[in-house]
Amino acid sequence: MNKEKRSKEFKLKAVKKYLRAGKSLRDVARKLSISYTTLGLWVRKYRESGEIGLNQKRVRKKKIPRELEHQIMMLKEQIPSLGVNKAKQVLAKRGIYVSQGSIWHIWKRYGLAKRSIDDPLSPLCQTTPEAENALTIAKDHISKDDMKSAANIVNRIPCIPADPILEKIPYNLLSPKRKLDRLHMEFSRIPFPAYRRKIHRLTRVLERKGYFFSSILADFFELNALDWMEKPEQKMEVFKRLARKLRYVKSRSLHCLFYGHQAITYCDLLQIKKALSAMRKCRKLLYLLPSSYYLESFASLSTALGNYKEASSLMQKALHKVSDEESIRRLTFKSTATGSVMNGEYRTAHKMLTKVKALKEITGYSASYNLIQGHVAFGQGHLAQASACYLESLQKCTQGELLNRLFATSKGLAAVAMALNRKKEAHMYLRKYLRLMKKHKASRDALVLEQLLGSDAHIPEELLNIQTLRLLNSLAQAERTTKISTYRESLELARRNRILGYFHRSIVFFPSVILRLLEMGRPTGLPQALLKFPIFNQRMPAYHVRFLGKVDITRNQQRVRTRLSPKEQAFLIHLSLRADAPGTFIPLQELCRNFWPQSANPLDRLMHLLSVLKNKLTIPRHSLSVSSRYGEPRLLNRGVYFTTDYDEFRLLVTQAKSLERVGEWIFARRDYVSAFKLLRGEPFRKMYDSWAETARSSILNGVQTEIRHFTHLCSEHGAERDAHKVIERIRTNLHCEIETIPSGDNDT
Repeated sequence: MNKEKRSKEFKLKAVKKYLRAGKSLRDVARKLSISYTTLGLWVRKYRESGEIGLNQKRVRKKKIPRELEHQIMMLKEQIPSLGVNKAKQVLAKRGIYVSQGSIWHIWKRYGLAKRSIDDPLSPLCQTTPEAENALTIAKDHISKDDMKSAANIVNRIPCIPADPILEKIPYNLLSPKRKLDRLHMEFSRIPFPAYRRKIHRLTRVLERKGYFFSSILADFFELNALDWMEKPEQKMEVFKRLARKLRYVKSRSLHCLFYGHQAITYCDLLQIKKALSAMRKCRKLLYLLPSSYYLESFASLSTALGNYKEASSLMQKALHKVSDEESIRRLTFKSTATGSVMNGEYRTAHKMLTKVKALKEITGYSASYNLIQGHVAFGQGHLAQASACYLESLQKCTQGELLNRLFATSKGLAAVAMALNRKKEAHMYLRKYLRLMKKHKASRDALVLEQLLGSDAHIPEELLNIQTLRLLNSLAQAERTTKISTYRESLELARRNRILGYFHRSIVFFPSVILRLLEMGRPTGLPQALLKFPIFNQRMPAYHVRFLGKVDITRNQQRVRTRLSPKEQAFLIHLSLRADAPGTFIPLQELCRNFWPQSANPLDRLMHLLSVLKNKLTIPRHSLSVSSRYGEPRLLNRGVYFTTDYDEFRLLVTQAKSLERVGEWIFARRDYVSAFKLLRGEPFRKMYDSWAETARSSILNGVQTEIRHFTHLCSEHGAERDAHKVIERIRTNLHCEIETIPSGDNDT
């Protein structure tokens, strides 16, 4: 409203016009271009006090002193169960008389009342003019490199909104409550072990200074970090503290989250009765908290207990309640993981993953995205792609989630090896990680691996409430008895509980019944993509090409005794690395340019070489053929699998680095040594095509890098003898000088 419309003359004119016109407030206000509520206020004042009333200014309420405001805020912090009425009585005993409304508004300003429904653990709040002005001044101090002044201003703000300024100010200059705000913003941005240590120390500081309400939020942050780190026993210690603080707190949201964490923890500790009891308490509260946040949390709880059918339904309900793009993307991904992927709906899952591809680049989601992508590729029969996705998941996962990710990827990689009918390699993965899971007391994960290994380990009746364990138990029985009826029961169990995808990734470990059904010509209930796997289709050729030394070839675990010329070997290795699975291809132009750059008829030479290889290696004629269906001619793999020892090398090195990051040096050292043992000699020996020369250089450079890294690790752990043995072996086998750095130099 401009200055003219605030004048006494204008107000008087507007009131008299309304009184004379006999029209509604809205009609008169619209003609005067003012708000009808403003006009109504002027009319009321005129009727009460005449013209004098129009000139009276509004009397503002007296502002509560900052010291008293802090005292009222600390009441709620020190006694989280305190209500507004009780707080008023406590203050009255101290001779302080404040209305209930004033108390509630102060608590709200400090983020202690009317907390966000969608993010109840967040200590942050919405932007207010007060906070915005203070942050502007603080940013000005930061631009002048005056961090202390900026920290003093930020620390005085009652409740701060999410702002990058918190991460610019040194952590030690922030007050305990501002440190809590910052750690809330940094969740998943820093390694979970470091995050857990910081939040644990901060909890003690908050309790010592009397900020018990804030310490409750800090305890929940610690639980979230421990959940990612798969540390159920350490979570039990936090529960003891949290139970004391929440005893008299009447907050449905906090109690719902508390019971949810308890249920997941008891499930990890295989205390299923306690887990189901906590889940029932959580479900009762869920009906009173129907927001997307709690639906998503309860869906995660259902997933932990193997109830993917309920989890998928809850994720869909949560998805319908959100509108912002980030939440839609996150919930779409989780819904895909718990719904389409677990139920074996791979086409739908592939489409949904394409829609949320942006998550692939976000820390905290990238590793999970690759893992789910690997499951989809496996279900569609793309074993090489599945293996690559599982490896990428290992490379991208953060330190805190590594133990959980190692378990998931070890199952995935073992499933790929079993699908290729490489049982020995698959069991090697499972046994290695079984020891790791037992060491970290991940009882449920260890039980799953024992079942996949075909162990006779008995699953207690109580644990059969977890549907995935019930399914594995049923499949193990079907494998032992080879009863088709038991297999049918397992398949029906998977369909009923919407875990067909889990069934598909598990059935490769129990192939006997499937092979029997195929012999009898009876339906198996499996997709055709899975039935093409070598484990089920014994006629499907699967070659393993060892070229990190003298070329050695096996076909379906049987050594191929034949002699190949250097060019034939080079072509086979080229084929094994670039067209390693059905559906993959290599453009003919690239092959001709590489192997016959000067030839007048390179295509004829290619067809002749291909024919010779098929004869020597007994590759079915239709498995490798030239196709021009999609434009340029290409050599298409139609039905043969290739694996190489270089794939093994990369896999072992990636796993070793993952184990190294999780702090398991002994396990990592074994994988490094196993990887270096694969280097039996100079790769691509007497192969002089341009691609082989480039690949040789790339592999040797990679080996050099890994040797340097391994040398550093051995130096740090006092295992220089291991490094010396590995270096000498590689120098002898590769006939080349491996450069290493002196012991004690820790630059990598």
